Amino acid sequence: VIIARTDAAGVEGLDAAIKRANLYREAGADVTFPDGLPSAEDHIEFAKKVPGKKMANMTEYGRTPFFTGQQFQDMGFDIVIWPATSIRAAAKLFQDLYGHMRDHDGTEGFMDKVMSRAEQYDTLAYYDYEALDASVARTVVPEYGK
Repeated sequence: VIIARTDAAGVEGLDAAIKRANLYREAGADVTFPDGLPSAEDHIEFAKKVPGKKMANMTEYGRTPFFTGQQFQDMGFDIVIWPATSIRAAAKLFQDLYGHMRDHDGTEGFMDKVMSRAEQYDTLAYYDYEALDASVARTVVPEYGK
């Protein structure tokens, strides 16, 4: 899948972004991605004037206002990404964790905010990998001195 991004709207305006996106489609792009559109109206106009699949970028604190996935779909977009949200959320959790450890000399009282080991193993399908590993090779411990 070829996703063709244009940042032209922020520099040259919406018409330039539409023109570029259409050229990308003509060149074979599967999906067009206009980054930094500042309004719902711009998203709707882009979607109407550019055929095919379109991707939106919901980067909090960027030029695009907060929209939900459904709102993007209603504006004519097929794919939405939140590329930095999980990193920001994890960074905030790290900040809170280390602040808690500093203030409380440990993690007691914080663990309800993190995954349990069982949740982690379920998420990773850990036991499936453990079974696969056991079916492929057996751990061999050499005898001492040989």
